[in-house]
Amino acid sequence: MRFALAIPALAAALVAGPAAAADRAEALAGAFATWCLAGAPNFDALNARATAKGLTVENDDKTNTPAEGAVETKLWEVADEATGAYALTGGVVVNHGKRVTICGVAAPDAHGADLLAVLSRSDRFGPPVGQRNSDDGVQRITEFKSPIAHTTILLADGTPQNADGVILNITEVREPGR
Repeated sequence: MRFALAIPALAAALVAGPAAAADRAEALAGAFATWCLAGAPNFDALNARATAKGLTVENDDKTNTPAEGAVETKLWEVADEATGAYALTGGVVVNHGKRVTICGVAAPDAHGADLLAVLSRSDRFGPPVGQRNSDDGVQRITEFKSPIAHTTILLADGTPQNADGVILNITEVREPGR
């Protein structure tokens, strides 16, 4: 009798797995659009929105050195997502007039292939414009055409190591005179 019950349970798990993974990828793509694609990355605006929403700050770091310039990064936990918590990240670096601003989402449990499939759809970013492995071979890095001028969208995932985990970010680089 136990064997007979195990087969339907296994079948249900197999059916639920991909749907849950697809839901997770959709949720992360939606979160990225909500938090990071309302306009060009703006650390102060992101910080204000995250604070207004009452997100938990997991990491807040500020430094200012001649070599690196003024650097501020923040990581918040977004715990109210139905498919699971994720990290919201933001940062800004100002050095010798050059300004680099970043906004992103990260989830250690998400599948890179699922998020890549969602982001590659025509109603998201369309096909990637480039893909390579990181120098250490641990991550696959996929670049998408950004809908916002002067920005780059990158998805990093653990696919080369058959590992879960994704980081999706948009980066804007502004240099003096440009």
